[in-house]
Amino acid sequence: MQKKRKWWWYETLHPKVSWGFPLILGPYFIGTLWILKWTYGSFVKYITLNLIVDSMFTYILVDLLKKIGIVSLVRLKKIQLLFIFIIDALLLYSFQFLKEKI
Repeated sequence: MQKKRKWWWYETLHPKVSWGFPLILGPYFIGTLWILKWTYGSFVKYITLNLIVDSMFTYILVDLLKKIGIVSLVRLKKIQLLFIFIIDALLLYSFQFLKEKI
């Protein structure tokens, strides 16, 4: 069953589980936490590695998932998706930085 959103569409895995859930809570979430763990303390390394990984996801994996027929961006451009990922990474680093200061 295909679910439509304003910015993307995706196929459902199961009536109670969509592709968004395992993708966001799986490799993206875990990968972001590992990048933070490995590079925390060096903001330049953190943001560079995040930019590389998020770009690979945005420009390679999204195309692969589109060919398979799992997900596709509709109104959201790839650069906008990458921008969302970078904002998320900046918020995560900022939160950890503030937590360490307090």
